[in-house]
Amino acid sequence: MRKFLIVIVFFLWRCVSVINYDTAEIKSKSKNQRIAGYFEGGKLEEIFTIDGAPSHHFGKFGLNYQRGYGTCENVESGSQFGGEIGRERKNNTTLYTVFDLYFLGYVKIGQKVEDHYISFKITLGDAFLNGGFYTYIFPLGYIDMMLGFPLEKEKLTIYAGIGSSGLRFGINFHFNKFSLLSQISTLTRDYFSFKLGGGYKF
Repeated sequence: MRKFLIVIVFFLWRCVSVINYDTAEIKSKSKNQRIAGYFEGGKLEEIFTIDGAPSHHFGKFGLNYQRGYGTCENVESGSQFGGEIGRERKNNTTLYTVFDLYFLGYVKIGQKVEDHYISFKITLGDAFLNGGFYTYIFPLGYIDMMLGFPLEKEKLTIYAGIGSSGLRFGINFHFNKFSLLSQISTLTRDYFSFKLGGGYKF
């Protein structure tokens, strides 16, 4: 059992932390179509290894596309897919290229509460990851609680949750069709990543 948990934790660190470019609001009988581009930087340390604890620093550029449909005022379903490519340095010496692709299905459930929106977004899918020393396919997903303000027209979306790469926290600022995006992901002090980018709503 202990070996199984060690393997799971190692692979969780390698999983993609998918950015959540969305709003808490759900519009009935309406499409939700968005595309985002971002930069991600971070670090991780492999605790459970034979040759010590290698540290990794990485920088990646990513694209994310989401398409959904609100079946009613409280439920939306759709899909989200994208990928990232960048460079990763191991122990400040070995530098190699990494890239990943992912596909997720999602369900978003929410409602209006006083002067804001609240919703829960549940996703599940797969990711393909390739780097200098590894290539594999692994389950991927996240669950986020989202708050949107103000009620008349959502300009600010705050979300927090848990995903395949640990705890997540993000803020999206919306300006009509365009948005500014940020997200932090972490799993104890040994993993941290930060995303910053922009998005467009069709």
